[in-house]
Amino acid sequence: MWFFYNINFQNEHLDFFIDKIKSFFTKTFNEESYDETINSNFFIQLKKTNLVKYYLKDFYNNYTLLNEQQKSIIKKAFEINTDIEIICYSQLKPIKYSEVHESVRGDLKNIFNYLYKDLPKVKYFKETLGSFKNYYNQFYEHNFSNYTQCPFCGLKQMKTPTETRREPFDHYLLQSNYPFVSLIRNNLVPMCHDCNEDYKRNKDISLSKVFYPFTEEVSDVELEIRGGEVKLNSSKFPEEVESWDNIFEIKKRLSGHIERNKEGILANFTELELFGDEKLEEHVTCKINFLNKQLYFSNNFIEKAILLDEYDYVFKKIDSSAYPKETRKVDLINIK
Repeated sequence: MWFFYNINFQNEHLDFFIDKIKSFFTKTFNEESYDETINSNFFIQLKKTNLVKYYLKDFYNNYTLLNEQQKSIIKKAFEINTDIEIICYSQLKPIKYSEVHESVRGDLKNIFNYLYKDLPKVKYFKETLGSFKNYYNQFYEHNFSNYTQCPFCGLKQMKTPTETRREPFDHYLLQSNYPFVSLIRNNLVPMCHDCNEDYKRNKDISLSKVFYPFTEEVSDVELEIRGGEVKLNSSKFPEEVESWDNIFEIKKRLSGHIERNKEGILANFTELELFGDEKLEEHVTCKINFLNKQLYFSNNFIEKAILLDEYDYVFKKIDSSAYPKETRKVDLINIK
C-alpha cells in the first residue's frame, strides 16, 4: 500500500453494534441460556427482525447439540477470524465455513449475511449509525486529509463525502469464505471501485503475508521507473509488496498509466533542455520537492518517478550530448 489508514479512527455506533453481536457469541460459548445471550436493549430493539427471531436462535440451538470438538472449532474461528491483523501477518490461518460443522454452517452464513446486507435497513441501525455512507464520510474525513488517491492502486481518486455515492467497503478477509468477519470494522476496508471489483474480487488474502491496512506504521514503498520498467521498492514490506502486486496487479496498471501519460507530463520540461543541465536540474529539483509535499494527491508520486527516470542523467552530471536520451540507464537518485 502507498499509505495506511488511521488505526485510531473510531465510530462508537458501529463499534457498539459489533460489540453486542460479539457478546452473543461469547455468552453462547460460555453456555449461558439463550434468553441471557439476548438480554440487552440492543436485542430488544431487534426482536422483530429475522436476526433475533430465527438466525441467532437457530444457531444457538444447533450449537448446543454439538460435541466438544465441534464446538472448539467454532470458538477457534471466532477467536482467529476476528483478529484480522494476525491473519494479514500470516501468523495464523483463518477457519473457513467448510471447516465448521454443517449443522451450524448455514446458521452462521444467515447471521453474517444479514448483518452486512439487511441490518443497515433496520430502523434502529438508521437511527444510530445512519448508513454505511455516513460511516464512509466519517472515515474519509479522518483518513484523507493528506491524500486523495486509493491507497491500494494510487491511480483512482477516492469519492469525497460531498458526492452522493461512496467507494465500496471491501471485506478484506472474504465474508463468503469465513465466518465472523462481515461486520468487523478493520475488515471493512475502503478502496476504489476498480481495486474492489476488477482486481481483488474473491482473492484470499490469507494465502500470503499482506499489508494490514490499519496501522501507525509508515509505508516505505516507493515507485521507481527505469525506462519502460516499473519497480516497487520497500525494505520494510518486501513480502507484502509481492502479495499486493499479485492481488491488485499494481505494476501492470502503473505501466499502462505511465505509457498513456508520460509524454504529457514531460511536455512542460522539454524546452528547458535547451538551457542546459544546470537550469534543468534546478527546475526539476524544485518540481520534485513540490511533489514530495503531497505525494498522494492526484498522481504526484507517478510524476515524480517519471521525472527522476527521465532526468537522472542531469543529477549524475553526465554530459547529455555524449549520453543520448534513449540510452540513459544510470542509477536512480532519490531526491527527498
